[in-house]
Amino acid sequence: MRALIAAIIAMAVMAGCSGRHSSFSSFTDTDIHGWAYGDTLTFYPTGLDSADTRTLDAAIRHSGAYMYRNLWLEVSYRGSDSILRRDTVELELADVYGRWLGSGFGPSYQMQVQVGLAANLADSTPIHIRHIMRVDTLRGIQQVGIELHNR
Repeated sequence: MRALIAAIIAMAVMAGCSGRHSSFSSFTDTDIHGWAYGDTLTFYPTGLDSADTRTLDAAIRHSGAYMYRNLWLEVSYRGSDSILRRDTVELELADVYGRWLGSGFGPSYQMQVQVGLAANLADSTPIHIRHIMRVDTLRGIQQVGIELHNR
């Protein structure tokens, strides 16, 4: 009986060790002095199969020093069909009373939002993110990232 259970566990572990990624996540730090309006952050996801349809999430990590309830981002990338996609997304970070909505504890919070529709992205397709707030430099944004998930 133990041998059967061990074999089942081994097969489950081996099935989870495929070379293809079912998801991808990457974060980059913003400048210590703030995220400047013209500072576009670029991500190059690797290990993707362009035949897979994925959802793209934009994510941020911020501190309590962020001064606004929301954050507007512009996310652009080319799908496997080479058509440029540019989406504007809003992350609502706090409620009307100023309570942070993201997950996290201590001085940092994380929030993410789905960007546009599911897309087919080729390996190492650049994904560009910039903030489009009406301020030169945003303070309190610590990291910006992307997450890709198979549909």
